[in-house]
Amino acid sequence: MLTSAPFLALVTAFCIGTADFSTHYPLRHVKALPGAFFGLCFQMVTALLILLAMGGKWGISDWRGPVYFFLAGILHPGTFYVLLLISVDRLGPARAITLKGTSPLWGVAIAMIFLGERPNLSIYLGLFLVAFGVMYLSSEKGGRASLSRNLAWPLIAAFFSGLAPNLAKTALRYIDSPFLGVVFAVAGGLATLFVSNTLMSGRHEGKFWMWAYPWKRVVLFAPLGVLAGVGFMTYYSALKVGTVAVVIPLVQTAPFFAIILSRLLIQRHEGVNVRLVVSAAAVVLGAFLITTGRG
Repeated sequence: MLTSAPFLALVTAFCIGTADFSTHYPLRHVKALPGAFFGLCFQMVTALLILLAMGGKWGISDWRGPVYFFLAGILHPGTFYVLLLISVDRLGPARAITLKGTSPLWGVAIAMIFLGERPNLSIYLGLFLVAFGVMYLSSEKGGRASLSRNLAWPLIAAFFSGLAPNLAKTALRYIDSPFLGVVFAVAGGLATLFVSNTLMSGRHEGKFWMWAYPWKRVVLFAPLGVLAGVGFMTYYSALKVGTVAVVIPLVQTAPFFAIILSRLLIQRHEGVNVRLVVSAAAVVLGAFLITTGRG
């Protein structure tokens, strides 16, 4: 039970949903792009410490595994973090995370084409509910910003979120330890974000961007890094024992946890409403229907 793909995927959903929500406050003090890099630094430290504590295997018999994991990391968490943090900044955490929930559409489609997975009617119904939730939310009027202008950010993030686990699933054919895979994936993300920050930020407030922020602001991203680090380890462990079509939809129940936190902590700021709750519920229900159709 504790090592089954559905259980591990739900643990991932809790960690990722909470991690995504935790970016709401840090983004008031640090720009999104440097924030993504700092979050990944904490994620790398978390992954290495857990790997060492558990006596993880460091041997690599086939370098195709690390290469696929590194490529997956370039997409997610690398580029994905940038897009997600921008989405949270412009749309608010609950809306951004709900729109990110479209990644099962991309992930299952890619798994069908490249991994030979074959969904049944239940999976199609689930995907329809996910799409409905996104369209219902995107038709909302008002809010913090014009949704139509900002929808591209979380939707592109969703595509990368769907593509990356397919690469990771492929990588697990060549490398036995999903925990070690997390290290390579995070390394890919760090490389992507370092280059992106250097090209786009360069110097900030007269200093190289890495040194422009005081440590008290940098550590605000520690919860993001720690939760995401644990989440990625359970994510890749789930992919090790289960199919992409089962794992991705369950991971995308993360909006459920974000909605609860938004209700409890920042409803007065973000305006969490019935439309948002219905949209998130559709995404979550769709994810479970996909899981029941794993056949």
